[in-house]
Amino acid sequence: MAEPKTEVLEVDTVEAPDNWPYSCELESVGRFREAEKGTGDLPRRFWSLLVEDVPESGFKPPPNGEVRILDIGCGEAPDEAFVLNTYFSGKEFGQEGTEKVSFFGIDLDPRKIEAARFLYTKMGNRTVPLPGYTFIPGDATRLENFPEIPQKAQVVVFRNQQISEDKIDEIREARPWHRMFKQARDRLADGGIAIFTSLSEDEHEKCAEELKKLGFEITVNKKNQWARCFNEEHGFFIDGWVLMAKAAKNIPLRGYENIPKSTFHFLNGSVAEMMKLESSQSAKDIGFSLNIEDYPLGVIFFDEVFREAAAKLGVEVEKLRKDIYRGLLEGRVRELSVLDRAFGKVGLKVLSRLKEDFYPPEQMLNFAWYFGLSGERLRGKMVNYLTGQEVEVLGGIKIHRPPEDQKLEDGGWLGRGFRRWKK
Repeated sequence: MAEPKTEVLEVDTVEAPDNWPYSCELESVGRFREAEKGTGDLPRRFWSLLVEDVPESGFKPPPNGEVRILDIGCGEAPDEAFVLNTYFSGKEFGQEGTEKVSFFGIDLDPRKIEAARFLYTKMGNRTVPLPGYTFIPGDATRLENFPEIPQKAQVVVFRNQQISEDKIDEIREARPWHRMFKQARDRLADGGIAIFTSLSEDEHEKCAEELKKLGFEITVNKKNQWARCFNEEHGFFIDGWVLMAKAAKNIPLRGYENIPKSTFHFLNGSVAEMMKLESSQSAKDIGFSLNIEDYPLGVIFFDEVFREAAAKLGVEVEKLRKDIYRGLLEGRVRELSVLDRAFGKVGLKVLSRLKEDFYPPEQMLNFAWYFGLSGERLRGKMVNYLTGQEVEVLGGIKIHRPPEDQKLEDGGWLGRGFRRWKK
């Protein structure tokens, strides 16, 4: 990729009106035209953010110069799509990007996607869409449902996300922003960056906390000097704070250095969920039953694996779990080799085969055989979980299957093959 322009553009101080319109009819069309012509306040501010912060982020463009940009919750993308394509093409502000840079935007609101398609087709007297722009209406928590979205992207964008809306109600329903951040982590290519901007400092801090829990390596964390005031009374600024982050580092397991980091994806995801459960003081103190958002069977499976490993090594299972957590967070070999010490080299060899997010219960029972686990005990826990009953894990934490997942037995991710297996 050609070196992007390093000059930070001067911008006019323009205050947004009290009721800033978020519609395609006026504001978005104007912002698109301004970005396209190399003029306009908001496009210039966003460009200046990229020029200032991307070089500090650790972004490494691929040798072939091909950059795929994934904008999650893109809305109408009135200026960011054009600006992102231009910047990562190494072009001057206001110029069109090259064919090697592709933009993919997804948003739950089909009206905004329709508006985005309109902007990137009809503006500038065009009769066909600008090349390299794809806009998709759909649920960004389920990117696997959209084959047109690339499996790996060099740049993932969340602009002015509102993570404070990521509520967990009394039945612990899934949190959409957490799921979207997790998918961003999984889709981020080696050397790529994720860009997050926030309207408020509170949103920014919540976002940083969530990214750390998911294993992102934050490389830029600052207030954006190019932000534009949105609501001074409440301290809201468009792109007011910025975070840039890289995907989690490879885990340096001795003897496994050449295995891709996706090799231990199932282990990493399951253990991350276990850490989140154990970090919740209410989980044991209050004693209510919790939903698990991701890797529920993985938590049950590895809880049994770690229990068996502790018994073989003659150590407390709580200490063993904490050592493994520390190893996964810090990439330390000594803690992570505990499974090899407990089960011989077969331990990590089996785990190196677990590369997917989901495995049917019968496959997990086959894996359990390698670790000398009680098949009946593990099977009983899985059956209880899948039929909506409470299951106790991690020395006293009770979990149960979310009501919405109980409807997925005929084809959902948790139900594939379940009817046949439970019989």
